[in-house]
Amino acid sequence: MFNKNLCRLYRMAPLDFDGTADSLHHPFDLKGRRQMEFLRFHGEFDDLPYEAVLADLRAAHPGLFGAGDDRFTAGSLEHDAGRTAAA
Repeated sequence: MFNKNLCRLYRMAPLDFDGTADSLHHPFDLKGRRQMEFLRFHGEFDDLPYEAVLADLRAAHPGLFGAGDDRFTAGSLEHDAGRTAAA
């Protein structure tokens, strides 16, 4: 989940959330560039389908986790945002 600091670093508006209604990712960043989009609808669940989420994350981002476990590899979104902003 993006907190306010990550939103600032990635130049995205923080999401409004009132605790009762869904809050969806913004499709555009603060400069109007396409940022996020939903490509698939996976259904509605009473509880988080943890194993399915992990399987999809592993498939889409093979370097995200350490070998054979559910722990993230070393890294920092804040550090990566700094490199992106400098480029």
